[in-house]
Amino acid sequence: MLATGVLAASLPHSRDTRRVTVSGAGSQLLAQLEQELRPAGVELDSSANGDSASDTVTLLVHNGGPLPALPVDGGPQQAPLIFIDTTPSVDTAVQVMRSGAWDYIAWPAPFGRLAIALKAALRHHENNAATRQVRETLNRRVGFEALAGSSPSLLHALDVAARAASSHSPILIRGEAGTEKLTLARAIHAASGRERFLALEAPSAEELDSLASDRDLTLFIDEVADLDAAAQGALLRILEDPSVRVVVSSGVNLAQAMDARQFRRDLYFRLAAVQIELPPLRDRLQDLPELVNRFLATASERHGKSGLTVGEPLLARLRRWHWPGNVNELEILVERLTVIASGGQLSVEDLPEQMNQDASAIETLRLELPADGISLEAVERELLMRSLERFNGNQTRAARYLGLTRKTLIYRMDKFNLRATPRRTLAAAAE
Repeated sequence: MLATGVLAASLPHSRDTRRVTVSGAGSQLLAQLEQELRPAGVELDSSANGDSASDTVTLLVHNGGPLPALPVDGGPQQAPLIFIDTTPSVDTAVQVMRSGAWDYIAWPAPFGRLAIALKAALRHHENNAATRQVRETLNRRVGFEALAGSSPSLLHALDVAARAASSHSPILIRGEAGTEKLTLARAIHAASGRERFLALEAPSAEELDSLASDRDLTLFIDEVADLDAAAQGALLRILEDPSVRVVVSSGVNLAQAMDARQFRRDLYFRLAAVQIELPPLRDRLQDLPELVNRFLATASERHGKSGLTVGEPLLARLRRWHWPGNVNELEILVERLTVIASGGQLSVEDLPEQMNQDASAIETLRLELPADGISLEAVERELLMRSLERFNGNQTRAARYLGLTRKTLIYRMDKFNLRATPRRTLAAAAE
């Protein structure tokens, strides 16, 4: 058994007592939990009303029978939930993790197992508190509330854009098709104080020359790499006069295009002073619930369908899709589901055939359980290893395959001391 000093060191130190909600624990189990967590300065709140309790982490104890209502993964505003199961099973573990719970612990667990999970959950929640503060600050900037999400990669991009918006510097927005580059350009314009916004695709040199010296204009050129040589020269002339604010986007690597002599070197360096990278949706799956609910609200109002909701089965399916069309693809999909919805909830059955086909292989997985019992942690470790091997150590693809966010996958890899090494050395790394 570990010494309590080791346990105390494993949790974040704070002069303030951490309050953590525990629900469903009998007096004997509650005493065990308190014995393990009290030395680390954790106070358990076992009040009957779970809604009143934790602003940090919730421990939910399951003592058999039907599963309680589980929270949908609602993003950074939701406190992490650790599910403690005194009657563990593989099926329950799968349902719990798909619901968005932070961790599943089969009880009794080795001493310190709960402390490790709680440490990670507390750190996660503290990081999310900082994330919420950044998001709230951005929402006070006109235009930036239009880009939903709180993933770190998105917030970093929006923060850079907000700080650069009031300057005269040109801005290069990089990102795949469908990542809302035009929406970000509009947000930059709204925060700049200029009056006119003009978005152009592949404008001619003559069109660009006609816009020179317009002091109230924000000019947005989508896919700037598509400009011909004459138009590139005209854009460079505009940039030499700071009257017009220039924002451009590109889904290709402009540095490579420059090296291939497909894009002017002098133009590239003028545009590359402030670069903003919008992440693809597959790299910010934690934003899916917020995005889906925002698009659902818009589509419901447009088509006169009020009261529609989104269930966890649909969100779990959406997390497995690779989203080649990014946020724009998701918006179109939610509108489709809204239009053809026949009940009060968007349905998995209404998804396009390809999305259901790609998920069927995962959802038909059946495990043969040995008669003499099985270790849930061994099963989890094996699933992680097999998934990482399948995708040659690619964490993003392995997380999508398992229906997890990349952050959750990394946490679970750390728990088992796994590393995302190439397939040929992964098994050795786990030993």
